[in-house]
Amino acid sequence: MRYLRFSLLFILSINVVFAKQEYLSPIKEQNFDLLKNKNDVENLKLGSSWIEPIELSASKIFNNQYGSNQKNTLYKISINQPIFKSGGIIFLIKYANSKEKFDNLSVKEQRRALIKQAVSLLFQIRRAEFQKNRQKLVLKNARIDLLRKREQYDSGLLDSGFLDNAVIVKNSSALSLLDIESSKNNLIESFEAISDLPLENAKLPVLKGFTKKEYFDESIEMKKAEVNILQSNQYKNVIISKYLPTIRVNASYNDFKNENFAFGNGINFSSADTYYQYGLSASWKFLDINILRDIESSKLDYLRAKNSQIDLKNTLEKRYAKILNNIKVVDKKLKLTYEDKDLYEKLLSDTKELFKAGQKSIYDVQTLENSFEIQKFNLKILSIDKQLLLLDLYEKSEREL
Repeated sequence: MRYLRFSLLFILSINVVFAKQEYLSPIKEQNFDLLKNKNDVENLKLGSSWIEPIELSASKIFNNQYGSNQKNTLYKISINQPIFKSGGIIFLIKYANSKEKFDNLSVKEQRRALIKQAVSLLFQIRRAEFQKNRQKLVLKNARIDLLRKREQYDSGLLDSGFLDNAVIVKNSSALSLLDIESSKNNLIESFEAISDLPLENAKLPVLKGFTKKEYFDESIEMKKAEVNILQSNQYKNVIISKYLPTIRVNASYNDFKNENFAFGNGINFSSADTYYQYGLSASWKFLDINILRDIESSKLDYLRAKNSQIDLKNTLEKRYAKILNNIKVVDKKLKLTYEDKDLYEKLLSDTKELFKAGQKSIYDVQTLENSFEIQKFNLKILSIDKQLLLLDLYEKSEREL
């Protein structure tokens, strides 16, 4: 229970509602908005692509075949619009709607991945800070041990090999501290490449686990797979309808004028006429060498989409189980580390009493004080590790972080 209380207090110390903090830079958010808007426009175009344009045309022809300047002028408005394509129009509209959902889910997936990267970097930066503080304590203990070994060497109680090893440990601890600092700077640079949020204002989210059912219900990947099956089926129907009978409305409005029209007898005349035409036409691509291949190809895409969903479900189940097992391992490490912290706390208390009685040196007290603080940082680092594992669950989920 004490271990759980400590973990809870640490989590609460970084508590913030993730959705209220903008982790991505404005330019990157704008890029995602533009990509979504482009997808919307493209799918609107696709959904209305069955509507034929109204065509405006004009012509003026001159000739002098019979020795006169003849002019033919024509202005025309026409349309050749399909009104029935054996269900193809409805399927095309439905396909465009499904494709829009799929494309928008893809944009959401990309955005979530980038946000996950930003949050992961923040966790790692915080983790590096804890590691840096822990390593400073390790270095302090190494220096204390070096002083102790030096005194023992000067007193003739130890040979130079022990002193040499203490120097090596101290130098190694100092180098590790520099490596942590360098690693932290690299993490900060990576974070600043995708976010304008000042690090001093950045808050870490509190991530909680969720059930396997919730994981699947809120999975963006599963939603994409479902929509992909739907759009593949609708596209298959669009392809089939392409080879079925089509009925079109044909209409035109014509303004025609002849000037100085002449025959061989030298008689010239002019005429003008305005008229319209309308009617229906039917067509059927009855024989096309690629009919069956085209239809078969679209059916195979549909079957592949269904298989992909089954394969994805298996992948997500394994991913969920793996993350859950890793979280359990971290929880066990947290429990052991908390037990170590309790042990060092007891040893420190006893050593302080012995120091007051003159039975222990100040080096012993300082070493145990540092070791006790090291265990506190170990708990914080492991708590960050757990949050990073939970972040893998949130990355491809629609749940707010």
